[in-house]
Amino acid sequence: MNTTLGLALISLIATHVMSIRVTGIKDYLSRYISLNPINLYIGVLELIGEVVKVVSLSFRLFGNIFAGEIVLGTVSTIFAVLFPVPFLMLEVIVGLVQALVFGMLTMAFMAVLTTPHHQHEEAREVSKV
Repeated sequence: MNTTLGLALISLIATHVMSIRVTGIKDYLSRYISLNPINLYIGVLELIGEVVKVVSLSFRLFGNIFAGEIVLGTVSTIFAVLFPVPFLMLEVIVGLVQALVFGMLTMAFMAVLTTPHHQHEEAREVSKV
């Protein structure tokens, strides 16, 4: 669990650093802090969402890895010699897919956070017209 939590935290920190570099500190903070009560409430929900992202990424990755270990342990206990080999190959493929999914989710989070906050408001104004 420590490794998956560490990977999720690194992903979150890198995403926020990239967001600050791309959008600037003012626009970055305006996503979370506002004088408008409704936007302030949305900012609090955004902060809760950031914590949930870490939990979601780490638990999903941990659950998939742990499930594979349980399957390998069970199959290796029942059948000792050649039967576990296909399951080992399957675990390699599952590991590659999990790495891809983790990377894609991180990329999606980066894309959302590097979009300037005021750009969403401009898009709403355009859609009203």
